Amino acid sequence: MRLTFSLVVVALLALTTARPARAANACVTAAGNAQDLRDANRLREARAALLVCSQRTCNNVVRADCERWLREVDAQTPSLVVRATDARGRDVLGARVMIDDSPSELDGHPVTVDPGQRRVRVVARSGAVAEQRVLVALGEKARVVEMKFDVPLEEDGTAHVAPVGPPTEEKKTPPPAQDKPGVAPYVLGGAGVAALLVFTYLEVSGHSAFSDLENGCGRTRSCTDAEIDPVKSKFVGAGVSLGIGLVAIGAAVITYVVGRPSKVPVNLARGFRF
Repeated sequence: MRLTFSLVVVALLALTTARPARAANACVTAAGNAQDLRDANRLREARAALLVCSQRTCNNVVRADCERWLREVDAQTPSLVVRATDARGRDVLGARVMIDDSPSELDGHPVTVDPGQRRVRVVARSGAVAEQRVLVALGEKARVVEMKFDVPLEEDGTAHVAPVGPPTEEKKTPPPAQDKPGVAPYVLGGAGVAALLVFTYLEVSGHSAFSDLENGCGRTRSCTDAEIDPVKSKFVGAGVSLGIGLVAIGAAVITYVVGRPSKVPVNLARGFRF
Protein backbone atom coordinates (compact mmCIF):
# COMPACT_ATOMS: atom_id res chain seq x y z
CA MET A 1 0.00 0.00 0.00
CA ARG A 2 2.81 2.42 0.84
CA LEU A 3 4.45 1.71 -2.50
CA THR A 4 1.22 2.37 -4.39
CA PHE A 5 0.64 5.67 -2.55
CA SER A 6 4.19 6.80 -3.31
CA LEU A 7 3.71 6.08 -7.02
CA VAL A 8 0.49 8.13 -7.08
CA VAL A 9 2.21 11.10 -5.41
CA VAL A 10 5.08 10.97 -7.88
CA ALA A 11 2.66 10.85 -10.81
CA LEU A 12 0.68 13.84 -9.50
CA LEU A 13 3.85 15.86 -9.00
CA ALA A 14 4.97 15.04 -12.52
CA LEU A 15 1.63 16.19 -14.00
CA THR A 16 1.69 19.38 -11.89
CA THR A 17 5.12 20.38 -13.12
CA ALA A 18 4.44 19.28 -16.72
CA ARG A 19 1.37 21.50 -17.23
CA PRO A 20 3.17 24.85 -16.62
CA ALA A 21 6.01 23.67 -18.83
CA ARG A 22 3.63 22.83 -21.69
CA ALA A 23 1.79 26.17 -21.22
CA ALA A 24 5.10 28.08 -21.29
CA ASN A 25 6.14 26.27 -24.46
CA ALA A 26 2.78 27.08 -26.09
CA CYS A 27 3.20 30.79 -25.26
CA VAL A 28 6.72 30.91 -26.66
CA THR A 29 5.65 29.01 -29.78
CA ALA A 30 2.67 31.33 -30.35
CA ALA A 31 4.91 34.41 -29.96
CA GLY A 32 7.39 33.05 -32.50
CA ASN A 33 4.65 32.08 -34.97
CA ALA A 34 3.08 35.53 -34.61
CA GLN A 35 6.33 37.22 -35.65
CA ASP A 36 6.72 34.95 -38.68
CA LEU A 37 3.10 35.58 -39.74
CA ARG A 38 3.50 39.31 -39.24
CA ASP A 39 6.60 39.38 -41.43
CA ALA A 40 4.62 37.56 -44.13
CA ASN A 41 1.80 40.22 -43.95
CA ARG A 42 -0.63 37.60 -42.66
CA LEU A 43 -1.77 39.99 -39.97
CA ARG A 44 -5.07 38.35 -39.12
CA GLU A 45 -3.38 35.02 -38.38
CA ALA A 46 -0.66 36.86 -36.47
CA ARG A 47 -3.32 38.49 -34.32
CA ALA A 48 -4.83 35.10 -33.46
CA ALA A 49 -1.41 33.84 -32.35
CA LEU A 50 -0.77 36.98 -30.30
CA LEU A 51 -4.04 36.47 -28.47
CA VAL A 52 -2.68 33.09 -27.32
CA CYS A 53 0.59 34.44 -25.94
CA SER A 54 -1.17 37.43 -24.33
CA GLN A 55 -3.04 35.27 -21.85
CA ARG A 56 -2.39 35.53 -18.11
CA THR A 57 -1.05 31.97 -18.02
CA CYS A 58 1.95 33.03 -20.08
CA ASN A 59 5.25 34.30 -18.72
CA ASN A 60 5.19 38.00 -17.83
CA VAL A 61 7.98 38.85 -20.27
CA VAL A 62 6.39 36.93 -23.13
CA ARG A 63 2.94 38.30 -22.34
CA ALA A 64 4.18 41.91 -22.27
CA ASP A 65 5.83 41.53 -25.69
CA CYS A 66 2.74 39.88 -27.16
CA GLU A 67 0.44 42.58 -25.82
CA ARG A 68 2.63 45.27 -27.39
CA TRP A 69 2.81 43.40 -30.69
CA LEU A 70 -0.95 42.91 -30.61
CA ARG A 71 -1.53 46.67 -30.41
CA GLU A 72 0.86 47.21 -33.31
CA VAL A 73 -0.81 44.55 -35.45
CA ASP A 74 -4.26 46.02 -34.75
CA ALA A 75 -3.01 49.43 -35.90
CA GLN A 76 -1.48 47.96 -39.07
CA THR A 77 -4.36 45.68 -40.08
CA PRO A 78 -6.39 47.37 -42.86
CA SER A 79 -10.16 47.08 -43.31
CA LEU A 80 -12.65 47.43 -46.16
CA VAL A 81 -16.28 48.58 -46.34
CA VAL A 82 -18.05 47.07 -49.35
CA ARG A 83 -20.94 48.92 -51.02
CA ALA A 84 -22.97 47.63 -53.97
CA THR A 85 -24.99 49.71 -56.45
CA ASP A 86 -26.88 48.84 -59.62
CA ALA A 87 -26.61 50.44 -63.07
CA ARG A 88 -28.85 53.31 -61.88
CA GLY A 89 -26.62 54.07 -58.89
CA ARG A 90 -29.12 52.72 -56.33
CA ASP A 91 -27.96 50.72 -53.30
CA VAL A 92 -28.30 46.94 -53.56
CA LEU A 93 -28.93 45.01 -50.34
CA GLY A 94 -28.99 41.31 -49.53
CA ALA A 95 -26.03 40.38 -51.75
CA ARG A 96 -23.34 37.81 -50.90
CA VAL A 97 -19.81 39.17 -50.48
CA MET A 98 -16.55 37.29 -50.80
CA ILE A 99 -13.19 38.90 -50.04
CA ASP A 100 -10.68 36.43 -51.47
CA ASP A 101 -12.08 33.15 -50.08
CA SER A 102 -13.66 34.60 -46.93
CA PRO A 103 -17.42 35.32 -46.87
CA SER A 104 -18.52 38.66 -45.49
CA GLU A 105 -21.71 40.60 -44.78
CA LEU A 106 -22.95 43.54 -46.84
CA ASP A 107 -23.93 45.57 -43.78
CA GLY A 108 -21.75 48.70 -43.95
CA HIS A 109 -19.32 47.51 -41.26
CA PRO A 110 -15.55 47.43 -41.93
CA VAL A 111 -14.02 44.00 -42.54
CA THR A 112 -10.40 43.41 -41.58
CA VAL A 113 -8.15 42.07 -44.35
CA ASP A 114 -4.47 41.48 -44.88
CA PRO A 115 -2.53 44.14 -46.83
CA GLY A 116 -1.85 43.48 -50.50
CA GLN A 117 -3.99 42.56 -53.49
CA ARG A 118 -7.50 41.46 -52.55
CA ARG A 119 -10.30 40.18 -54.76
CA VAL A 120 -13.79 41.44 -53.90
CA ARG A 121 -16.75 39.57 -55.40
CA VAL A 122 -20.43 40.43 -54.85
CA VAL A 123 -23.29 38.21 -56.03
CA ALA A 124 -26.82 39.67 -56.01
CA ARG A 125 -29.95 37.60 -55.46
CA SER A 126 -30.70 37.87 -59.16
CA GLY A 127 -27.42 36.10 -59.92
CA ALA A 128 -25.70 39.22 -61.22
CA VAL A 129 -22.01 39.37 -60.31
CA ALA A 130 -19.71 42.33 -59.68
CA GLU A 131 -16.02 41.73 -59.13
CA GLN A 132 -12.84 43.77 -58.85
CA ARG A 133 -9.33 43.57 -57.45
CA VAL A 134 -8.06 46.20 -55.04
CA LEU A 135 -4.65 46.95 -53.58
CA VAL A 136 -5.01 47.44 -49.83
CA ALA A 137 -2.29 49.42 -48.06
CA LEU A 138 -0.87 48.67 -44.63
CA GLY A 139 -2.86 50.49 -41.93
CA GLU A 140 -5.64 51.59 -44.34
CA LYS A 141 -8.85 51.72 -42.30
CA ALA A 142 -12.49 51.51 -43.47
CA ARG A 143 -11.68 51.98 -47.15
CA VAL A 144 -14.94 52.07 -49.14
CA VAL A 145 -14.99 49.71 -52.13
CA GLU A 146 -17.78 50.55 -54.60
CA MET A 147 -19.08 47.48 -56.42
CA LYS A 148 -21.32 48.41 -59.37
CA PHE A 149 -23.56 46.00 -61.26
CA ASP A 150 -24.04 46.53 -64.99
CA VAL A 151 -27.81 45.96 -64.83
CA PRO A 152 -30.64 47.66 -62.90
CA LEU A 153 -31.69 45.75 -59.78
CA GLU A 154 -34.29 46.06 -57.09
CA GLU A 155 -33.23 47.21 -53.65
CA ASP A 156 -33.13 43.62 -52.32
CA GLY A 157 -30.86 42.54 -55.19
CA THR A 158 -33.51 40.80 -57.28
CA ALA A 159 -33.86 41.53 -60.98
CA HIS A 160 -35.50 44.81 -61.86
CA VAL A 161 -38.90 44.42 -63.48
CA ALA A 162 -40.08 47.32 -65.60
CA PRO A 163 -43.68 48.37 -64.81
CA VAL A 164 -46.27 47.12 -67.29
CA GLY A 165 -49.15 49.45 -68.17
CA PRO A 166 -50.89 51.32 -70.96
CA PRO A 167 -48.68 53.44 -73.17
CA THR A 168 -48.19 56.86 -71.81
CA GLU A 169 -50.06 59.61 -73.59
CA GLU A 170 -48.10 62.23 -75.38
CA LYS A 171 -47.91 65.32 -73.31
CA LYS A 172 -49.72 68.22 -74.87
CA THR A 173 -47.95 71.50 -74.99
CA PRO A 174 -49.99 74.05 -73.05
CA PRO A 175 -51.02 77.11 -74.98
CA PRO A 176 -48.69 80.05 -74.54
CA ALA A 177 -49.71 82.36 -71.78
CA GLN A 178 -51.12 85.67 -72.89
CA ASP A 179 -49.09 88.74 -72.29
CA LYS A 180 -50.08 90.78 -69.28
CA PRO A 181 -49.45 94.42 -68.57
CA GLY A 182 -47.25 93.55 -65.62
CA VAL A 183 -46.84 95.50 -62.41
CA ALA A 184 -45.46 98.72 -63.93
CA PRO A 185 -48.90 100.37 -64.50
CA TYR A 186 -49.92 99.65 -60.93
CA VAL A 187 -46.67 101.00 -59.50
CA LEU A 188 -46.94 104.18 -61.56
CA GLY A 189 -50.61 104.55 -60.68
CA GLY A 190 -49.87 104.14 -56.97
CA ALA A 191 -47.11 106.73 -57.16
CA GLY A 192 -49.46 109.11 -58.96
CA VAL A 193 -52.19 108.71 -56.36
CA ALA A 194 -49.66 109.24 -53.56
CA ALA A 195 -48.40 112.43 -55.26
CA LEU A 196 -51.98 113.74 -55.59
CA LEU A 197 -52.57 113.09 -51.90
CA VAL A 198 -49.44 115.08 -51.06
CA PHE A 199 -50.68 117.85 -53.37
CA THR A 200 -54.04 117.95 -51.58
CA TYR A 201 -52.40 118.14 -48.16
CA LEU A 202 -49.96 120.90 -49.14
CA GLU A 203 -52.63 122.88 -50.98
CA VAL A 204 -55.04 122.80 -48.05
CA SER A 205 -52.39 123.53 -45.42
CA GLY A 206 -50.96 126.32 -47.63
CA HIS A 207 -54.30 128.07 -47.93
CA SER A 208 -54.81 127.71 -44.18
CA ALA A 209 -51.41 129.24 -43.47
CA PHE A 210 -52.04 132.01 -46.00
CA SER A 211 -55.32 132.87 -44.25
CA ASP A 212 -53.51 133.07 -40.94
CA LEU A 213 -51.02 135.54 -42.43
CA GLU A 214 -53.81 137.68 -43.91
CA ASN A 215 -55.65 137.82 -40.59
CA GLY A 216 -52.46 138.48 -38.67
CA CYS A 217 -49.43 140.37 -39.88
CA GLY A 218 -51.06 140.93 -43.28
CA ARG A 219 -53.39 143.57 -41.87
CA THR A 220 -50.46 145.65 -40.70
CA ARG A 221 -48.21 144.63 -43.58
CA SER A 222 -45.56 143.58 -41.12
CA CYS A 223 -45.01 139.97 -42.31
CA THR A 224 -41.39 138.90 -42.41
CA ASP A 225 -39.70 136.54 -44.90
CA ALA A 226 -39.44 133.94 -42.17
CA GLU A 227 -43.24 133.92 -41.93
CA ILE A 228 -43.92 134.09 -45.68
CA ASP A 229 -41.35 131.51 -46.95
CA PRO A 230 -42.98 128.42 -45.34
CA VAL A 231 -46.30 129.32 -46.98
CA LYS A 232 -44.62 129.76 -50.35
CA SER A 233 -42.85 126.40 -49.94
CA LYS A 234 -46.18 124.67 -49.38
CA PHE A 235 -47.67 126.10 -52.57
CA VAL A 236 -44.53 125.26 -54.54
CA GLY A 237 -44.54 121.69 -53.15
CA ALA A 238 -48.22 121.37 -53.96
CA GLY A 239 -47.56 122.38 -57.58
CA VAL A 240 -44.68 119.93 -57.93
CA SER A 241 -46.73 117.11 -56.38
CA LEU A 242 -49.63 117.85 -58.72
CA GLY A 243 -47.34 117.67 -61.74
CA ILE A 244 -45.73 114.42 -60.60
CA GLY A 245 -49.13 112.87 -59.85
CA LEU A 246 -50.56 113.76 -63.28
CA VAL A 247 -47.46 112.50 -65.11
CA ALA A 248 -47.37 109.24 -63.14
CA ILE A 249 -51.07 108.51 -63.71
CA GLY A 250 -50.69 109.31 -67.41
CA ALA A 251 -47.70 107.00 -67.68
CA ALA A 252 -49.63 104.26 -65.86
CA VAL A 253 -52.50 104.50 -68.34
CA ILE A 254 -50.16 104.41 -71.33
CA THR A 255 -48.17 101.48 -69.91
CA TYR A 256 -51.34 99.53 -69.20
CA VAL A 257 -52.75 100.07 -72.69
CA VAL A 258 -49.48 99.22 -74.44
CA GLY A 259 -48.88 96.13 -72.30
CA ARG A 260 -52.28 94.54 -72.95
CA PRO A 261 -52.43 91.67 -75.50
CA SER A 262 -53.56 92.60 -78.96
CA LYS A 263 -57.19 91.89 -79.77
CA VAL A 264 -56.52 91.61 -83.53
CA PRO A 265 -56.94 88.00 -84.77
CA VAL A 266 -53.77 86.35 -85.93
CA ASN A 267 -55.00 85.66 -89.46
CA LEU A 268 -56.22 89.24 -89.84
CA ALA A 269 -52.95 90.62 -88.56
CA ARG A 270 -51.00 88.51 -91.05
CA GLY A 271 -53.10 89.92 -93.86
CA PHE A 272 -52.07 93.50 -93.20
CA ARG A 273 -49.49 94.98 -95.51
CA PHE A 274 -47.70 98.19 -94.68
